[in-house]
This record gives sequence, C-alpha cells and structure tokens, in this order.
Amino acid sequence: MPKYSAAIISHNLWFNEFNIYLNYVLEGKTIAEVNELSDNENVLQAKTPTRARQISRILGHRVEALPQSIKDLYPTLDVTNQKVVDFLSVMLCSKLMSEFMYEVYRDELILGDMRLDDSEIQAFLTEKQGESEQVAGWTSQTIHRLKGCFKTFVRETGLVMSENNGVSDKVTPIFLDDRLVQTMKDEKLDYELSSLKG
Repeated sequence: MPKYSAAIISHNLWFNEFNIYLNYVLEGKTIAEVNELSDNENVLQAKTPTRARQISRILGHRVEALPQSIKDLYPTLDVTNQKVVDFLSVMLCSKLMSEFMYEVYRDELILGDMRLDDSEIQAFLTEKQGESEQVAGWTSQTIHRLKGCFKTFVRETGLVMSENNGVSDKVTPIFLDDRLVQTMKDEKLDYELSSLKG
C-alpha cells in the first residue's frame, strides 16, 4: 500500500465510470486500451479531455488493485454491492481511506453508536498528524477538504446517510453479498472486510 496521500481530495467514487471501465476490462481489454478509449472516444463521458484522462488513470489503478476473483464476481452483484466493490478499490489504493474506515467507521459498527460526526473525522486526522510527519505537513485547507472527501465517499457508497444539514451522518451498514464476503476472505482482505462489517 502506498504512503499517505491527500490526492484523494480531487477524486470521487465515480461509480458509473468505474462500471464502464471494469466492464471493458472484463471484456478482455487491457488498462492501456481502456485509457486509450477514454482519451480518444471519451467512453467515460467526462466533461473535458483533461478530466477524462485523470479519471481513466485513477480508475485504472483502482481496477488493477482489485483481485481478479472480485472483478469476475462484480457483474453478478446487485448495484449496492457493486458500489462496495468500487469503494473497496478506493480503500486498496488509499492508505488514508483504508485506515479511516478501519479506525473510525468500523468503531461505529462495533460500538453501536451508528453516528459519524465531523468531530470524529477531525480527531482521526489530528491523530494522523501526530503519527506522520507527512500528514503533519499538510495545510489546514487540505485537512478540511479531506474531511469532506471522507464523508462524500461513504455517502456515495451508501454506508452513511447525511443528517443535521451534513454535520453528522447516520451509519447505514450495507448487507454484503455472501459471495463477496467469502471472496474477500479468500483473497485475505480481512482488514477491509472488517472495516465494512465491523
């Protein structure tokens, strides 16, 4: 897994684009070929060529990070679980997102609080600033944007629902498909599975 990175603040779940991208890969196209389709034919339907290039390269990394068995299972899952696979690919590419899910979201499930407050996200980031010189060097604006980024990702995945004008979120655990659970176990993705299930 890479070092901490704040690049995720300019990313999204991009579920529709992820779905298109992964389907091309499952049809037999290489990452390079899908990127070329995005560049030349805008198959991801991005607003600008620059954005198309950015999204395709990020999605390429995410798709590559997923075990083949999970990619193969993806088309047979319902949309809810497909979004989880998309988010799993984000977790596999972002050390910070992965740790946030394990250390903060998982705790909500285990303790039964079922509320994700801004203060808890801030506490997580403050702790990371104390543990990592890299994170400590990030600006207050970057930290603020990361808080919003975490909330956006878990909301778009369906893991939380916004409450109190966005100040807090109600945790809404997803019922994971048994086949996805078993495949994650088989692939030794217990850390990520625990983050999602508690």
